[in-house]
Amino acid sequence: MAKDDRSEINPFSGKKHFDMVDDDKFLEQSYNEYYSMINQAQLLDNTNDGQIVINVAVKLINAVNDYLTKIGRLDYVEDYYDWDVHLVADDTINAFCMPGGKIVMFSGILSVANTEEKVAFILGHEMAHALLDHSRTRASAQTAQNAITSAAWIGSIAMDLVGLGAIGFLTRAATNVASIGSQFFLMNPWGRDQELEADRLGMLIIHWAGYDINQIP
Repeated sequence: MAKDDRSEINPFSGKKHFDMVDDDKFLEQSYNEYYSMINQAQLLDNTNDGQIVINVAVKLINAVNDYLTKIGRLDYVEDYYDWDVHLVADDTINAFCMPGGKIVMFSGILSVANTEEKVAFILGHEMAHALLDHSRTRASAQTAQNAITSAAWIGSIAMDLVGLGAIGFLTRAATNVASIGSQFFLMNPWGRDQELEADRLGMLIIHWAGYDINQIP
């Protein structure tokens, strides 16, 4: 599970992603959230719809593993991605894939994803977010923002101690504004890029799995 065993270059983006989190703790927290939800949910895995979702997910996971094997980068998922998938009874039109490969599809989305290909695209898109380290990047950005905020506060107190209280006050005021705007400055500008990146990789994944992507809107 430790990231020391993985290359820092993401095999899908070709980039080294911004990373300021402890992977083991990050995955542990993600898994705790996932199992907390799953243990309270009504699972539809044994229904016809549930079997379709699971079978599609298995095809996509195998396609990803085959691709990584072909390019010699299976290290990226080995001992790190512990894939799991469930269909949950919930009217919410949504699905997600947590870091480490924990996939949940809510039954409400089947009103939109009414073909196997559409189910595949949604699952491929959500898997792509995880494979592209989007959650870890966002968590790292928030960690960086928190560190910057803390450092600025400490610096402003130091200014007070050496008799520069007015400057210290202004620094704290600016820090508060930066903190309030952190979601906008650090998170939101990446949102559209991350969605498009996940769309592109998602389409590749379902293509690798043998699905016809021509009919996907």
